[in-house]
Amino acid sequence: MRPAEGERESFEFTQWTCASDLKSRTFYFHTYDNRRARAVELSSFDLDAPQPIVLPLHNEGSIERIALESSPD
Repeated sequence: MRPAEGERESFEFTQWTCASDLKSRTFYFHTYDNRRARAVELSSFDLDAPQPIVLPLHNEGSIERIALESSPD
């Protein structure tokens, strides 16, 4: 969070941890502010898509499976 005008400047950082399961093509990660493990099954995506894929992140359960709800036309 950036400080309000006139307040002391604080630094920003990004900290996350990830692991990849190459056999199942699953990418696991957690972020600094949410230590919950999340899993993205890469085989469910068109990795050659011309546009970036944006996924929603929810705050439920211990492992979140992230997948497209519907494929873009």
